Amino acid sequence: MRRRDFLKAVGVVALAVGETAKRDKLPEKGERKETKEHMLRIKVVKTKETDFGGDDPKDIKAVLQSVGNTILEHCPHTNLDPIEVKYQEGEPITFFKRGADGQIKVALSAGGKYWSQYALQFAHEFAHILISHSHGHDSQTETENVQLKENLCYTASIFVLRRMAETWATHPPFPNWKEYAPHLREYADNLLSDPKYAVAKQLLPIFEQHPERWEHITFLNMTPFERRVIESRHFIDRIAKTIREQPPAPK
Repeated sequence: MRRRDFLKAVGVVALAVGETAKRDKLPEKGERKETKEHMLRIKVVKTKETDFGGDDPKDIKAVLQSVGNTILEHCPHTNLDPIEVKYQEGEPITFFKRGADGQIKVALSAGGKYWSQYALQFAHEFAHILISHSHGHDSQTETENVQLKENLCYTASIFVLRRMAETWATHPPFPNWKEYAPHLREYADNLLSDPKYAVAKQLLPIFEQHPERWEHITFLNMTPFERRVIESRHFIDRIAKTIREQPPAPK
């Protein structure tokens, strides 16, 4: 596909997402409930001490939780199973095949307390998780719209870095991590000048203005029937919520 045609396709998808949001407005950020199903559950596993450059798993988990929640807080209907993160040299990856206990498996190559790199890599993979492993649904391949999905993942990296720069400036995972906030923003700004992120740069304003649209990418790999099943669950949830909020009948 020529670049001009691809950019046109991105524009069409962006408009379609916008129209979907108008027809079925998702809950605002503050409406999210941290039930057990909605909580982001991450386990960092080191097979040897030198994994992740020797970084403490507790520190790594704190960064990854911050990354995931930056997007997940805008996805009130999205359920994710536990995520297991291991170290692997080379390119980060989200595996199609789950672990023995049903956990979603991810491999990262960051290390050496390079928190910006952790954020970049996990935000990218977290978008893949939303696309391929949301709602208990697993996609075994990503043969369709591969370029678009990759650019959405690139967009997620910049989105997360910029948002974390804001949140860490006032509420970092640990008080002494405030000093890292400017580095997160600087790293994001550098990515915007990278040609690889050219399409992501165009998509970024859409998600920054309407972050609730991150939830729409969870349907990219689903069949129409699977989408209808999930949408039906959401409809039932909304009915149940309405019933719960009704005042008691007068006696």
